[in-house]
Amino acid sequence: MGIFDQLLSALGGGDKPTRIPDLSRQDKPQPAAPPVPQPVQHKPPVPLQPAAPKPCPADVIDLSEIFLPANRSLLSADVPRVELTEAEAIEQGWRFRKKSRERARLLQYCGTAQDIVIPSKIGRYTVNELSFRLFFKMNIRSVQIPETVRKIGEHCFSWSTVQRIVIAAQITEIPGNFACRCEKLTEVRLPKTLRTIGHSAFWGCMTLKDIRLPQLRKIEEFAFCASGLTEFSIQPSRIFESDGTAFQDTPLEKNFRLLAYRCLKMNGFYDIMRVCSGHSKTLVLPEKQFHFRKKSFPNQWNAFTKLDCSLCKAVWISDEALEYGPAYSRRTTPEIILPDGRAQNVFLPHSVNVHFADGKKPEPMYKEVRRSAHQTEYWMQAYRMPPFSFDLPDKNVKLLSRDGRWISYQEKAVCSPTLETLSTDELRGTGKLFTNCPRLRCVRWERKVYTGNQTKTERYEVRMPDAEQIGHIQHIYLLEAFCGWFDREKKEYHLFSSKRFDSLFCAHDTRRHRFTHEEWMAHINSRTKDRKPDLPRLRQRHKIMLAADVLRSTPALFPKREMYAEYLRTHKRYALLLCDTLPEDYAAFLQGYYQSADNGSAAP
Repeated sequence: MGIFDQLLSALGGGDKPTRIPDLSRQDKPQPAAPPVPQPVQHKPPVPLQPAAPKPCPADVIDLSEIFLPANRSLLSADVPRVELTEAEAIEQGWRFRKKSRERARLLQYCGTAQDIVIPSKIGRYTVNELSFRLFFKMNIRSVQIPETVRKIGEHCFSWSTVQRIVIAAQITEIPGNFACRCEKLTEVRLPKTLRTIGHSAFWGCMTLKDIRLPQLRKIEEFAFCASGLTEFSIQPSRIFESDGTAFQDTPLEKNFRLLAYRCLKMNGFYDIMRVCSGHSKTLVLPEKQFHFRKKSFPNQWNAFTKLDCSLCKAVWISDEALEYGPAYSRRTTPEIILPDGRAQNVFLPHSVNVHFADGKKPEPMYKEVRRSAHQTEYWMQAYRMPPFSFDLPDKNVKLLSRDGRWISYQEKAVCSPTLETLSTDELRGTGKLFTNCPRLRCVRWERKVYTGNQTKTERYEVRMPDAEQIGHIQHIYLLEAFCGWFDREKKEYHLFSSKRFDSLFCAHDTRRHRFTHEEWMAHINSRTKDRKPDLPRLRQRHKIMLAADVLRSTPALFPKREMYAEYLRTHKRYALLLCDTLPEDYAAFLQGYYQSADNGSAAP
């Protein structure tokens, strides 16, 4: 082999010729230049910065974080039948009153026994009622109530040391404050006939860990508030109403995020009784169906600020879902995100930011129909006005009902600082209608009267001076006259009572200390049943204005209308002098009133 063949084999020889690189080209590797020494720079040490907090992911609620009460049978509530003679009952410490020839009411217990069995019969009288505060603040251990009892008074066991209560009585309601602040109560056995648990019935029972409830229809506010409940069972029902504050400040709120109930009428839905406070501010609901009941959204500083329901299959929000306290204590406006096209009955106040997942807003509770320079008309799309829901910024509003029905309102439904005139269709409700309406001057409403085959519509109007003209305290007192009630004899709903106007007008005007607004509100809140606060007094200027408004109102609403007319007649000279300083409508009315009186015609 020649030298040329050896060179080919060394370069990867074979049958294919190999191209020999030309080492004379300019891309020949050059030797690296020696490194240039750099001067050493001494920098001060940089302090360590804490790492920026990473945004937390959406807090999706797991199904294990939703409390659903079990359906357990009630424990036995058998009570032995005890019959005493009248002498034996008095000797054991029972004080009673004979209601009729066969029934008696227990008034007081003065005995020393710790384990008590209520007598079912005293002499020939059957004990069917336990009086108000029967065992109030008493040192007892257990009480058994027989089946003869049909009524239990409020505060029956309040502030006592009772540990066990067995109720065999066929009652339908546990009264309010039934066992309030019984801090040693551990066991309660209830009858099957029970349907309602009153307000604050077991408030503050810190040792009550579990309770078995029958087929209830209603649980009122603060029923188990501040108790030690960690679980409870309830038998399902088709008609069930619960107040969201019933289980407030209990271990249930700390251990779970939602307190729910399965109602037979809303099959497949999680009926939410309470959205628990103290957890994360943002809550995302899973892919289920939810129904938010009365006061299920808490009004507390540690309550949620954002509720995301965009993943839910269906959402039903009651118009009473938002809880209102003595003051709106939320620091931020709550935000509720609804699923697109799967939300129903969403009518919440303007203070709640409610929108769908795509950003669109649901239908408002009040839909504007017509607007003019003098009045704005709204059509009410919901069937009920929740508390603090009427907060429209307009001055003169006319509210139209839905489908020709009446407008059902709840207490303190109208809360609008700018409202001056309100005209509505027929209003039905119980409790005070207005709150925080200092500029309100006129209210007009209607009432339908059915006589045989005919329907007659009666229109009413009440005028009054606003807070700037008559004073804030006096105006608040006049607003309380718009308090609805139902007349059972005539089977009619009423909205207005003129007794507030009459009592304020007749209040004796002396040189005694005049309350400021803050002093007056504190005076009202601290009053007792035995002592009533003094009425705010009116000056002559205010009485003249009030009398003018009463005479301009509907005469049928004021039985003592002649009293106001007599006051204007006796203060004619001073009233005419005030016409230059009074608003135009008052001056025009007073001048026309006195002119018609001088001419001998009927007063306007």
